[in-house]
Amino acid sequence: RPHSRFPVDWGETFGARTPHYAALQGLSKTLQLDGLAAIRGGEAGRALLDAVTLVRIANHLEEDHALIAFLVQSAIRSIGYQVIWEGLRTQIWDDDDLLRLDRVLGEADVDASYTHAMRGERATMSKGITDLGDGRIPGGAAQALGAPQSLSILPRGLWHDNAHALCVQLDRAVYSRPRDPV
Repeated sequence: RPHSRFPVDWGETFGARTPHYAALQGLSKTLQLDGLAAIRGGEAGRALLDAVTLVRIANHLEEDHALIAFLVQSAIRSIGYQVIWEGLRTQIWDDDDLLRLDRVLGEADVDASYTHAMRGERATMSKGITDLGDGRIPGGAAQALGAPQSLSILPRGLWHDNAHALCVQLDRAVYSRPRDPV
């Protein structure tokens, strides 16, 4: 489904649960095996459908605003590229198939996805640091992080400075990274 949604409570900051990422990776590995088997069996249509589906799954994750989403998206792209590479190597697809594949690949915007993920990560970390300082980390995530209960007695300015420093570092990572000149 092109506009599917997954129930993630991003307000949980560090405790947000994303079980759909593992499910999507598992599905992607299954599609990869099916696509490679289709190529070996000479079934160009089935192989193309698997390759296109893998690219679209990865493209769908561009909307999630977490670094883990970007990493899962990259892993799924890599899985899909293996099917595409094998299809190109064996020359199983005709010109119409290649044009369809080119259109789907052209829909991806990896740079925008990276920027979106890093902005979301910045917001999550900033809120998480503030919540941790206030002793408000939901879902038991503070204990999972090994944070002591005494953090809420630290000066509020310390938390503000740390949140600001984190935002500055993430901005540098997002906006000053080298870009491909092409």
